[in-house]
Amino acid sequence: MAEDGIIMNKHQDVFFSSLKKLWLSLLPEHERREKFPDALEQIPSKLVTTSSFCDIFGTLGSTGGLDGERAWFGIRSILKGGTLAVDADHTNSYEKHHLAQLGQVKGINQIPAKHTRKYFSDSELISLLDIYKQYQKYLKSNALYDDIDIVLRALRHHDGNSAKNQKDKDKKFERALVQQERKKFSGLRLNNDRVIFRKSAEKEIKKKLKNDNLKTLSAWIQRNILQHKVFRKKELSEIQGKLVAKTTTGIPIYKSKLSKGGRVFWTPRNNENRNEIQIVIYDFCLSKEDGDPRLKKIVKNYKLEPRLDLVSKIEATDFEIDDLPGQGPSKPWPDADDITHEQLENVVDEANILLDEIQENAILSNQPLLIDGLAGTGKTSVLSYRGVTRCVASPAGTKVMVLASKDHVVQKISETMDKIARRGKWGDVNFEMNYILAPGISHEQQETLGLQSFIQMMPEDGFDEIILDECQDITSVEFEMLMRLLICHNLRRLVFAGDPLQTLNPTGFDWNRLKAMFIDRNVEQKHVKMQQFHNNYRSQKYIVDFANGVQIKRGKTLSDKHQTIMSSKKDETDRIRLIQFNLETPGHMNAIEGILENS
Repeated sequence: MAEDGIIMNKHQDVFFSSLKKLWLSLLPEHERREKFPDALEQIPSKLVTTSSFCDIFGTLGSTGGLDGERAWFGIRSILKGGTLAVDADHTNSYEKHHLAQLGQVKGINQIPAKHTRKYFSDSELISLLDIYKQYQKYLKSNALYDDIDIVLRALRHHDGNSAKNQKDKDKKFERALVQQERKKFSGLRLNNDRVIFRKSAEKEIKKKLKNDNLKTLSAWIQRNILQHKVFRKKELSEIQGKLVAKTTTGIPIYKSKLSKGGRVFWTPRNNENRNEIQIVIYDFCLSKEDGDPRLKKIVKNYKLEPRLDLVSKIEATDFEIDDLPGQGPSKPWPDADDITHEQLENVVDEANILLDEIQENAILSNQPLLIDGLAGTGKTSVLSYRGVTRCVASPAGTKVMVLASKDHVVQKISETMDKIARRGKWGDVNFEMNYILAPGISHEQQETLGLQSFIQMMPEDGFDEIILDECQDITSVEFEMLMRLLICHNLRRLVFAGDPLQTLNPTGFDWNRLKAMFIDRNVEQKHVKMQQFHNNYRSQKYIVDFANGVQIKRGKTLSDKHQTIMSSKKDETDRIRLIQFNLETPGHMNAIEGILENS
């Protein structure tokens, strides 16, 4: 047994499924086939979705000023999938007395006014009740269903009592949280961050992957940096390099020769977290270029010292990586151990990310972990790192479930976790992740299971952790179902990530509504904290500015103080433009199709 009770050679089970497949797996097979016969098809013909609801919305009677999207949000999140639906059957209708906003009534359970007042006026709520009644009649007469119908039936069949009674296991979990916070990243290496590549270097690697001369770059990196057990001042002093530019803020840029006439441009910086030095590579060329055009591009936005003093030694700076020249996102050497040339092509892999401080803290944060981040902030990648490090830091036999609303999101997380596990260095721990895959998820070395086999593999005594991406549309009944799958029904075992702008709710996702689900089920408010991901690594500055404007407007609409305002890690290019299309004009439809195909 290793230090701090971490067991060597442990096996962990990781389950992967979309939410719909999970709910279906909890139903008896005969009921699933009878009630939801086409649910596993690519496009179920009997499943009502947001778009199909909006198509029939006008046929459901008086709309009362509501549009289809707002009505769908109200039906799904407040009525059919809301708090009262957990304990009572309201699939046919609700009445006015069920809504506290329309008047407090003693002696009956009501949907709290705080669940409705932000989104609907009194008259709109009354209209919503009638629309819901007509909608349920429409489902019944046409033999249709929606995703909440599946969840409600799953609730009837799975009470989770066996998991609820695992109190001894839960005590160990609480102790493990304290240990995780103390250990942080001690002994763990998710990649090899002694070498960092800025965007220009990444692009050049991608362009030159089939060029044999690229081996001159990897040879330089291996010889000067990666072959050393540690990389500090002594090792830095052995690199042959020339100071070729220095910004007025003090950032030095060095140039080193590669064999066959190539050059590499770089800066050393102190990595206090590792007590080591990092080499940040801005760009390189594989053959001689007159006038160093790459250097001019690196420093084009910086004022330089007019003359360079002769320096006797190369010294590391204390600048943050984001303060150095070049665009992000920066990428580390992808493998903690393998320093061979073949790893160079994995530098540009989407799974290979350099965690910023906020992301790093999230990976081993106390729970519940709630990640608020728009597209491009790295939240899905962080969930993948979280899943792997949870398996590393936990006792043998740990069981983790990874979920999202769509198969392709779960698939991406499963593939990323696989790469992280293979490329990382895990201190004293040798571990394996046994992938258990629901329909729709694949793995080159693991079999995809049918629903019956998948449910048979699920632990009756509950999951140690459930990780959910795309949590922004989670309803109360789904939240209840997830709770029943957790050891001791402990909601601190949940990890949620959500994008407030990718939601069914037309006014945007409200984190306060989700936080209330935890607090209403006795999780102390001090534990229900959000990690806000501010850095956007995907989009250029003008796109991020536009998204921030939407967030600010949304925050004012919802009186939400927690909107995430992002900082772009890419320079601006083209400004945002509004382009109007007329589908009756020849060529416009072709233009739209072209945009969608290349987006």
